[in-house]
Amino acid sequence: MLLTGDAEIEEQAQVLATAGPAALRSDVLKIPHHGSSYQDQGFLSAVDPAIAFVSVGAVNPYGLPSIPTLDRLTSGGARVLRTDTSGDLAALSENGRLAIEIRGHPAGQHPR
Repeated sequence: MLLTGDAEIEEQAQVLATAGPAALRSDVLKIPHHGSSYQDQGFLSAVDPAIAFVSVGAVNPYGLPSIPTLDRLTSGGARVLRTDTSGDLAALSENGRLAIEIRGHPAGQHPR
């Protein structure tokens, strides 16, 4: 699993240049910067995730996540899961295999 926080293009490119593509390969990627359009395509290609988590608030004023970013991920074969539509997300290892658990309620739809 690779957790990227709010890393933008410059940070992604620096990690790619420092670590090299082979070191970045990961089954699960927490997409940088809430799925914004500020993604280094070489970085995303090197990681080549099977699962992509996008941590983003519902109906945010920034228009996140970016549709081109989501399209890039899905066209690369990643299953994209978003907190604004699926709620809390967890990646688990079950008997040595990757499993995903969706918990809770989508952002902005928590019961009171």
